[in-house]
Amino acid sequence: GVGFSIALKQKNTAIKNLQSQIEEVKKFLPALPETRSIVGKVAHITANTITMDTPRRNPLEDVPEVRRVETTSQTRFVRLEPKPLAMYQKELEAFRRSQSYQKPPSILEEKEISFADITVGDTIAAEAVGNIRDKDTFTATKISIQPTSASRTSP
Repeated sequence: GVGFSIALKQKNTAIKNLQSQIEEVKKFLPALPETRSIVGKVAHITANTITMDTPRRNPLEDVPEVRRVETTSQTRFVRLEPKPLAMYQKELEAFRRSQSYQKPPSILEEKEISFADITVGDTIAAEAVGNIRDKDTFTATKISIQPTSASRTSP
């Protein structure tokens, strides 16, 4: 009885103190930048909505761990796939010769797909207009299925 009650009260006090300390630490951290793209694993799919699990990467960030991504007729759907190695090497060589300050070529290329090609378990990146860092529901402008570890570049 009494001993349990005292232990529970001490535990609750310790938790409150810890939460207070975390809030103090947050004051000294730089403001987090806007987020326009979120990566997660597809958990559920309905007619035009994808529910994705987005585990928190930073314990000090208070962001949703589950997101509802709504799609419209304007949403683009792509699958990221490794480019053929010869194509990538050719693009990379051209980039090196140009001595450009532009972004170097990507080893991945986008293949247009449809909403129906997305399946539960896929890892996707959902992009939106505006800051979606704290939003648990948003409308995607583009959804990219990320390559799996089984993907490999062809010779």
